[in-house]
Amino acid sequence: MHPAPKMSQISTNRIRLTVSADDARRVSRLRWINKLRQGKTRVIRYDGTRFDTLQLRLRAEALGIDLLEDHKGRVSQRSASGSRTVSDRLESSRPDVTQLAAIIDDRSLIARIKRWKLIPVFHYRKFREVRMNLVAGNTEILLVARSGTLLAKQSKVRKSLKVGEITLELVSGDPSEMYELGIRIADTLDARPACHDIAEFGYRLARPALGAGVAKAGKPVLHAGMTAGDAFTAVMLETMTHLLSNQHLLIRGKPEAVHQTRVALRRMRAALRAFKNVLPYDKRKAFNGELRWFQQRLGSARDWQVFLTESLPRIGKARSGLPTEIGRLRKVALVERRRATQDAMEVCETRRFTRLLLHLLGWLAELHNDSDKGPRGVPLVPFACRVLGKTHRDLLRDRRALSRMNPDELHTVRKLGKKARYATEFFAPLWADSDNRDMLQRLKLLQENLGDINDAVVARQLLVTLHPGRLSTTSHWVIQSWARDRIGKCLATAQPHWRKLQRSRVFWEQAEPLDHPGIYSSAA
Repeated sequence: MHPAPKMSQISTNRIRLTVSADDARRVSRLRWINKLRQGKTRVIRYDGTRFDTLQLRLRAEALGIDLLEDHKGRVSQRSASGSRTVSDRLESSRPDVTQLAAIIDDRSLIARIKRWKLIPVFHYRKFREVRMNLVAGNTEILLVARSGTLLAKQSKVRKSLKVGEITLELVSGDPSEMYELGIRIADTLDARPACHDIAEFGYRLARPALGAGVAKAGKPVLHAGMTAGDAFTAVMLETMTHLLSNQHLLIRGKPEAVHQTRVALRRMRAALRAFKNVLPYDKRKAFNGELRWFQQRLGSARDWQVFLTESLPRIGKARSGLPTEIGRLRKVALVERRRATQDAMEVCETRRFTRLLLHLLGWLAELHNDSDKGPRGVPLVPFACRVLGKTHRDLLRDRRALSRMNPDELHTVRKLGKKARYATEFFAPLWADSDNRDMLQRLKLLQENLGDINDAVVARQLLVTLHPGRLSTTSHWVIQSWARDRIGKCLATAQPHWRKLQRSRVFWEQAEPLDHPGIYSSAA
């Protein structure tokens, strides 16, 4: 097992776009790009090697060490930590760990790295790096386009992958100009926003297991000294990282990646709702509408995935005397899941989706520059207390037993529970030393049981979407009877959690907030 990497936080002053190797070479030749160019274009050709430990500990610390040899035979070392990079010439062919001192301040970490044994992990072959300074209005932007072939060994078999990347970094001026440039590049080329650099493809080539699992939601780093605007930017960048971390699996048709993408979209909408009092109304509503549209387009794939992997095994266990009908249901569900997943892949590969993400990042950059002005400049802690208090009161307004609620009322409780849970996950790091975990656990358990009820309801609704005649009357009866029994059992299981939640103490009124970033792990 390799340690999980620290989730790359996306910066509002930098855009990273994944493109094909051909498009990465093409961007510097675009006529409209060259009209913005100021100064001389620098082209570097090199081969190289990425070094790390056998357990990939540098990757886990979001660090990278490359030894590069240019076309003139000069050897240099490039060390990276997030967006910070430093390059120096070397006399030897072994990495110099002391170079990391220029980009990281943790001396104890440097001391530990000096004791690590660094080995080659993957290689860069025939790489071409183009660096251009662009000027749009009063804004200066650095464009870097990299392309080449990555080489690595898998079980003594050499594997190769052609890759390309375009990076835009704001040097000075208005970030909105940089995002407009990024959107135009994405419209011209087949480009997608990314949260990891090109080296991550090399790691996945060398260790395929690294890219096999989905990424779950991380934790926003908040503290009491922040403004509400700062907190909104931190939360949205964390959710954007969560979304982009699963795109490589989504476009390969992995059903679980569809679910994590929907979770990320839902969390973005939850953040827009939680911070609505400090956000411009028109843009908030516009982004919420677009995010909702994409979330709905991914819904069918997730519904069939849940039916196939969760509901159907339960149906088979409860109705074990009908193996023929269960087998027929499974065949239909496999076909429908494949179709719906393909639709989800196509939706997330559209330029509309890419433009949405870039417009959203541009808006975050605009808000971040003015985070201490107007309503966004209010202190975070009293703002968080108001939001948490409102979502908690809304959820518990109807205190009746769940069994006495009709389906619409149960659905309303489920939606309000999601709002309360996401708001609690966003702001809980402010009170990391309190008993907020108890409330989050109760919200999670309640949501899981209400989600099981919703899955049973959806199982019945999926029948309506099928063409008449695809399922027999018996299959319809099997699903309808199982759903009715399942809903009754889930209501009985959810009721104790519902009562415990009603008696829970509200931690934001009981504990003092932290005045430094808290260490907290939220669940997705």
